[in-house]
This record gives sequence, structure tokens and C-alpha cells, in this order.
Amino acid sequence: MGAKELADEHWEWLGKLLEYTYKTAFIHGYKHGVEDNESESLDERRTR
Repeated sequence: MGAKELADEHWEWLGKLLEYTYKTAFIHGYKHGVEDNESESLDERRTR
């Protein structure tokens, strides 16, 4: 396997990892955002 094949494989793997990371982070953040908004007290909302 040459250097070009190794580099191509590396970028393909890195792309998949980044895609997975962004998707899970987005879903995680969305769920927490919904929970935070529902559980916020009125005092916290006034201070914004």
C-alpha cells in the first residue's frame, strides 16, 4: 500500500468520524436544550 492509498483511507475514516461526532453532538445538544427550557424557573428566564 502506497502513501496515497494510506492518505485516502485516513481521510475517509476521519470524515466518517467527524460526521458521526457532529450528528451525535447535535442530537445530544438538542435533547438537552429541550430539557433545559422545560425545567427552567421563571427567575432564570427573567435574568436573560
